[in-house]
Amino acid sequence: MLNPFYDKFIFTSNFKYRGSNFFLLDLPVAISPTAPLARISAMDNKAINEALYLSTKDATMEDVIPLLKLDFKSRFNNSLKLFENFLSSSGWGEISMVDVYPRKAHAIITVKNSPIASKPKGNPKNPVDHILRGYFAGVFSKAFGRDVGCVELKCAALGDSCCEFIVKPAPEFSRDKPRSMRQLPKKTP
Repeated sequence: MLNPFYDKFIFTSNFKYRGSNFFLLDLPVAISPTAPLARISAMDNKAINEALYLSTKDATMEDVIPLLKLDFKSRFNNSLKLFENFLSSSGWGEISMVDVYPRKAHAIITVKNSPIASKPKGNPKNPVDHILRGYFAGVFSKAFGRDVGCVELKCAALGDSCCEFIVKPAPEFSRDKPRSMRQLPKKTP
């Protein structure tokens, strides 16, 4: 047994190992130590952080969501729950979509035991979960049917008990909050 989420896919032959790669449905997945990602994320380089965030957001919308066959029009809650379970079961921490407001295109997500934030190298001064921010921005942009941004307000790497993310349209983030503005790309829709 791997875990209940992956066991279902193994049982239905939708989790395979072929050509030296793992596939969940047709989505290539990797089992990898998180230390390299944690070190990159903790570098506190705005250009690198932005690239991690935007490339993860784009890949989530263009590749991950279609391969997982998430359908937000007819199965909104089920699709969000599947994505939450996918990330949690894949080792990204205990993810909880605390509040989701589709009409406003807002969401609040918490992550306990983030592998990126739980053991940072050095002494980060800013939140470090840029890849998770990208996943959340991508999945909620598709779920809400409009572009949204994601900011990490609390981060375990900074001493918070868990990581907390806010999702909403980028123009709605307060321009007078440096932590939020530092995480959003310069060009916001």
